[in-house]
Amino acid sequence: MDSQLYPSSRNGLKINRGGRLNLSAVVVKDANTAGGVLKAGDSTNPVTNDAANMQFISGYFDSGAADASNSDSRAASFTLKATGLLQDFSTGVYGEVTVAAGGNVRNPVGVQGQLTFDANSFIQGLGYAVGGYLSAPAKACNTGTMAVGNFEYNFPASYSQGASPVASVIRAGVGGDSTAVASFEDNGFLFEFFGLSAGSGKIFNTQGAGAYPAALVASLKIRVGTTEYWIPLQNQQAA
Repeated sequence: MDSQLYPSSRNGLKINRGGRLNLSAVVVKDANTAGGVLKAGDSTNPVTNDAANMQFISGYFDSGAADASNSDSRAASFTLKATGLLQDFSTGVYGEVTVAAGGNVRNPVGVQGQLTFDANSFIQGLGYAVGGYLSAPAKACNTGTMAVGNFEYNFPASYSQGASPVASVIRAGVGGDSTAVASFEDNGFLFEFFGLSAGSGKIFNTQGAGAYPAALVASLKIRVGTTEYWIPLQNQQAA
């Protein structure tokens, strides 16, 4: 059965067991652009917490035995079909943390993904905490800029960077048990690239014997501003 809502004993709403809230074919009015389908507060009238460790929206789902081979289970799934013309942004999921004036917040994070394995877990295929997948249009593309991942660090006019705190566009590291970390350091990689073919002038650039000094056998093509550069690679630990 669909939506059967009633007041609960804790000042909220409940849906009967086996029911759901179905908002299919809802037409959002022009005046309701901020929270057209679901709204929970705004900057003037926010939803506030009265206890520490608050999770304002919380869900716990178990895919169960029905999650068989070749299935695709998602705790939350959103699809935005961008049908407008020259929209500024079309965003499937947007997250933001705003640190209030005078605030001193520990570890503010805009969006975070986490993948955790139990002690007896196994994995087949590919596992990752945060991923991006860009499916390019089946046509010649001559405008705009496309990238699977985009990272930008914005600085206001009054900002000044000192020696501390350490600031970077991308930060990566490892942690945990020292023995486990050592095994990763011995057998893991900082980067893994796949799907690239080798050749002169390609992203994975190889120009044949004699094109590089000593142990340098290839290079990776990057761009800084509008200028192409090549990061040299060697196929042995020492030159």
